[in-house]
Amino acid sequence: MSRLIAVTAAIAAFALPATAIAADTNEWQSAKTLENDDVVLIASGTEQEHGVFFNCADGNLTAGLTTVPGDILEMMAQETSRSKSHDIAMTIGDSEPFKAGWTYFPSLKVAIAHKELTAKKLYNAAIKGETVTWKMPARPEISVTMPEANEAFKAFANDCPVTNPNKQS
Repeated sequence: MSRLIAVTAAIAAFALPATAIAADTNEWQSAKTLENDDVVLIASGTEQEHGVFFNCADGNLTAGLTTVPGDILEMMAQETSRSKSHDIAMTIGDSEPFKAGWTYFPSLKVAIAHKELTAKKLYNAAIKGETVTWKMPARPEISVTMPEANEAFKAFANDCPVTNPNKQS
């Protein structure tokens, strides 16, 4: 039950005006800031690249990705109540494959990691510029290339208490 609450909270983070991050190049965009200008949500994705998001809320890091190329914020702006939990086979860079729990929203084509540890692994992959391969049962393997760290990514890294322990929440 707590996993459903966490996923619902992550979805609620996207209850923003439908402002697409439409960019011709895949780069990190600040998608949500607090009143004090702290960046709490960054996202990427283009029509050719899979979208990825990192959300820092209530002292937790959450991550998600699209199973098809596209703007993850546009995809998450739609409402859905249907979801499926899957153990997904993943490989990050040259590391050994591992399985991680994800909640997949079929109508959105978006998946959200169940555990913060998975989000942290994806975050580290983004820092290192590593490619993530992701294989859902009965679906083709996808390869996600994280954009390079830019000002939006650095602001998020600085403003999130999970990625910057010196930051007070």
